[in-house]
Parts: sequence; structure tokens; C-alpha cells
Amino acid sequence: METAALSLLERMAEGLIPPAARDAVLGDLRESYADQRHYLWEVLKAAPFVIASQMMRHLNLPVLMLQAALIFWFFQGWVLALAFPVLLLREAYQPLARPDAKRALRNALRVSFVGLLLGLVTPIPIRQALALTLLAGPLSLLLCGLRTGLIISMDRCETMLPDTLSLTGLRACRGGFVKRLRRRRRLEMAALGLAALCWPKMIEPPLGIALGGVFLAAALYLFAGGVSDLGEAPTDFTALRRRYVEEVRADEQLRRFLCWLWVVPGLIAAHAGFVSGGAPEQMASRALLAVLLCFGAGAINREERGRVQEEISLLDRLREKTSVMA
Repeated sequence: METAALSLLERMAEGLIPPAARDAVLGDLRESYADQRHYLWEVLKAAPFVIASQMMRHLNLPVLMLQAALIFWFFQGWVLALAFPVLLLREAYQPLARPDAKRALRNALRVSFVGLLLGLVTPIPIRQALALTLLAGPLSLLLCGLRTGLIISMDRCETMLPDTLSLTGLRACRGGFVKRLRRRRRLEMAALGLAALCWPKMIEPPLGIALGGVFLAAALYLFAGGVSDLGEAPTDFTALRRRYVEEVRADEQLRRFLCWLWVVPGLIAAHAGFVSGGAPEQMASRALLAVLLCFGAGAINREERGRVQEEISLLDRLREKTSVMA
């Protein structure tokens, strides 16, 4: 009975402590607890500090500000007050690796049928309810197809590193990463600048002007990052590996923000349709657009974050290969 109770406490603790700090915190607590009650108390006492630490460690402030602005614009202020702590907690409980493929597909089905359930409980005419029911099947297939495509594409670009690498080899890996990064940022800067000129004409002011200003600010930020060099490569293996990890993590943070930024115009268009009214079929199509945009952005960011975490783990385990001539 004692072993079963202890395993239950451990499972409770694993769900309470964020994944990034779970092994370290639970390992220390298992070595120091006197009895089961003391163990549970220590977990509850340490959890708020660990959660707050992981919030600050994984916080992506530009993404949080963008999501908070979207919630505030589309809904009332009390919705933002309720959603803001959830956004912070989601940052703290980020997984350490890419999500499991089967679980990802199950989540896609859940999203589809939750939308179907919300549509059915909404008081709409029977014909529109029937059309929404028939739409749930294709939406499920579309979401699962999108999730499967993301998983396959991320598997193709998976980074493989040996256990040991020379300083020259590590410098070559980082050089290839920096080259690809600069080329992608030039394309992103051009696309953001072009979009900044288009949104004031496509979306009514003042929202179009504000959106164009945000896109222009993002383009200028990328331009400033391209003008200021990423820095010369350190001559020490450990320092170079640390610089490489910081650059990979910073690039992932920036790509998360840009992914959500490109979703904003579509969400604005869908929201404008909700506000102005229209036929139920048009509202259903706009709701479908909003679901696909949010699900796509979230799925892309989750897959990219997991891939980056795996790459950082490989870099952390990487050791310098000693020269034969030494």
C-alpha cells in the first residue's frame, strides 16, 4: 500500500512540475523527503517557484503581446483577464521534445469535434445545423492532413549530429546555419515590407494602418539584425557551442512570433465577418477559416519547438573530438 501511495504521489508531482524542471526537482525531493506527507508538502511548496521560473525562462514576450492584443480586440477585457494566466502557464509547460504523432492526430480530431459540438449547441436553424454536422467530417480530415504533413516535413529536416565533432566541424555546422538564417531573413524581410504596404489598402483604417505598422516594425527588426552581424565565431569549442545554441533558440523564438503575425490578417478578416453578420453559411466558413489558421499556427510552432529542443539536446551532448596529431 505504501508503494502504491508513493507512486500516486509521484504521478501527481509529475503533472504539477513543468517538464523542463521535472527530473531535477523530483530527483532532489525523492532524496530528501521523510514520509509521504512531507513529500507532497515539499512538492506543493516548490511548484509555484518552479512554475514561475519556467514561465520567465520560456516566455516569448512578442508572441504573448500579439496574442493578448488579438484576444482584447476580438473579445471583451474580462476574456483577456482569464486567458492571460493560461497563456503564461502554457509557456511554462512546454514539452521537451516534439509531440507524439498519434497524440497530435487525436488533438486534431478533438479540435474538429469540439467545434462541431459548439455549433450544435448554438441555437441555429436545423438546416444550418445539418450543414455544420456534414462539415465536421471534411474538417477532421483536413486538420489531420495538415498535422500529418507538418510531422513528415519536420522529419525530413531533422538535424543529425555525431557524439563528437572537431572545432572545425562545429564551426562549419554553425556557418551553414548562419548562411541559411540570413537567406531566410532576407526573404521574410521583403515579404513583411510588402505586406506592410498592402494592409492599409486591404483593411479599413485604423486597423489596417496599425497592422501595417506592426509588419513594418518586424521588417525593420529583421533588417537591423541582418546589418548587425551575428558575431565572429569564438575560438573555443565550448563557447562556440554555447553561441550556436543561443542562436538556434533565438531564431525559434522569432519564428514563433512571425508565424502568429502572418495569421493575424486572416483572423481579422474572419472577425470582421462575424461582426458584420451575414448568412449562416458564410459565418460557418469564416469560423472554419479561424479554426484552420489558429490550429495551423499552433501546430507549426509546436513541431518547430520540438525540433529545436531536440537539436539543442544534441548540441548539449556534443563533445570535442580530440586531434590525432595532438
